[in-house]
Amino acid sequence: MKYLVVLLLAVLVLPSCDATKTKPGTESTASTLLKVKRCEFKMGEDLFLTPIDSAAMDPEGYYYISSHKSDNVMQVFLFTDSIDANQKVEDQKAALNTPSIFTAKSIEKFEKWGNYTGKGIHMKGNYNGGIIKGKIDVFAAAQGSKGFLIIRQTVTNDDNDIAQFDQLERSFKLY
Repeated sequence: MKYLVVLLLAVLVLPSCDATKTKPGTESTASTLLKVKRCEFKMGEDLFLTPIDSAAMDPEGYYYISSHKSDNVMQVFLFTDSIDANQKVEDQKAALNTPSIFTAKSIEKFEKWGNYTGKGIHMKGNYNGGIIKGKIDVFAAAQGSKGFLIIRQTVTNDDNDIAQFDQLERSFKLY
């Protein structure tokens, strides 16, 4: 019954994103180009879109990407308004860098994510009050009247899994 509910959610939520999948021509056949209304990106075979509660979040502006192999995830927030990239990153830093979620041992700034220039931070530290080591990358970019925010959480150091999230980053295109 649990799987039937998950399947039903996937059938109801994913078509509302107007997603179409096509095999890319030059990449590994293990990746799929996912085109949605405001962006596109390649997802490896171990990554999938997690169904979201469309009542709480705009299904055309929020994507939660999970891995079948690990606890690693990426959240993509798309905005149709001008954003302040610095403020978006600072807000996420304040929300995530708390003892109950993540304690950063180091924070480094960066300005490039995939093909985009913006504002970002790499936080390395521990999840859950020091139990699990990991890292969180937060990046925001503004392009005129639109922008995006990425939150990538790495909990498991699986090289193949990390490579698939890296491929997603390199292939991301905002419309």
